[in-house]
Amino acid sequence: MSPHAFHELLFLSGQYAALASSPAAAAAGPPAYLRILSLLELERFDEAVAAATAAVNKQGHDAELIAALALAKQLAGHPLEDLEDLNVEAERRGGRLAWLNLAYLAIVHEDFAEAQARLKALDGKLDGDRIFGGYRRFFDLQAAAYKRDTDRYMKLESELEAWTYAAPSVHNLAWLSIYQTRGRLMIGEREAARDAHNRAKSAVSPLVMPRLHRQVAITSAWLTNENSTLKLCTPGHRADAYKPNDLHNPTSIGRRLERKPVLGLLFRTLVKHDVVGATKEELVYGVWNLRYDPLRHDERLLKSLARLRHELEAAAITVPGVPRLVVLGDRWLLEV
Repeated sequence: MSPHAFHELLFLSGQYAALASSPAAAAAGPPAYLRILSLLELERFDEAVAAATAAVNKQGHDAELIAALALAKQLAGHPLEDLEDLNVEAERRGGRLAWLNLAYLAIVHEDFAEAQARLKALDGKLDGDRIFGGYRRFFDLQAAAYKRDTDRYMKLESELEAWTYAAPSVHNLAWLSIYQTRGRLMIGEREAARDAHNRAKSAVSPLVMPRLHRQVAITSAWLTNENSTLKLCTPGHRADAYKPNDLHNPTSIGRRLERKPVLGLLFRTLVKHDVVGATKEELVYGVWNLRYDPLRHDERLLKSLARLRHELEAAAITVPGVPRLVVLGDRWLLEV
């Protein structure tokens, strides 16, 4: 069985954990970088960085491993500018994942000409590859959506559907629905977005595919709140104005909240959950390290959330870009 067929089998059978937790399984068949990608699918970002770093130190010549390290660091929240050297080195060595990483970062920075040039350079080179070929097609669709290029978006979506259903896997079908939800929202077709979102919800298991499940939750928040800002949703791409560890900036709201332990922890927990938002259970555990009990914790939690909202509103008068604390269903989140 080829490495890529092996990876598809992992997606279909839901055995991410087997590869992610077993270096022996990785050594027995697929390339080491696939173990890194599996860890990322499980949202074990720090573990992926450690595993990729160790693998690069051992096999420094492997272009895909170097690019996988860059991707792991990006999803773990490392500054995007710190990853350029890794991607450039992987690209120099002929890494396909590096080209995709650099195309994605160009989309993040809204440099669509650069993104499309990189994706076009891969035309025809990845058609038989169900992993990297899928990434290229999804990123191409995302770039068209972010440009609000409706004609190109509809053409690419049709091609992507045909490609996905030609050899369907649970993983690619779920990502297709997620990207369709985002794209249709961006070009103003909310009902079509809602239909795609329902397909994604029915396809994704939170236990088997936690990263995909998180993306479904993000798109659910967008659909619930018509005024929410559509963003690229990775933990490494948050608004600079509310990075909780920006301790060198005395005007940072995160820095100001460090002096108030409960509010600081509450803020950090909300940032950690990004645009998905956090439930009461997640907030209570993040702040007090306790299992949520509504009778014991509701009053204390709601008072703390009210204090945090007041702090943010007061800070917004003098600090640009301070997020608002909003409620979407049963979740609280920070919205810029």
